[in-house]
Amino acid sequence: MPEFNVGVEFDVYCSCGAALCNQSTTTDWFRGGRGRALTVEPCTQCLDKAHRAGYDERDGEESHD
Repeated sequence: MPEFNVGVEFDVYCSCGAALCNQSTTTDWFRGGRGRALTVEPCTQCLDKAHRAGYDERDGEESHD
């Protein structure tokens, strides 16, 4: 069967607005069929913010946004 392979480039952003292109990878997989996957690592800014909020909550303080 004929097939087209099309390359698509796109930008990836966190909901906070941080660019995640350097934290994203694409993979072609063929196990049980053919497909593609996009893996996005968590935004380091949001991880840091959540980490601080967890400490603040533990200490009974308000978040330091």
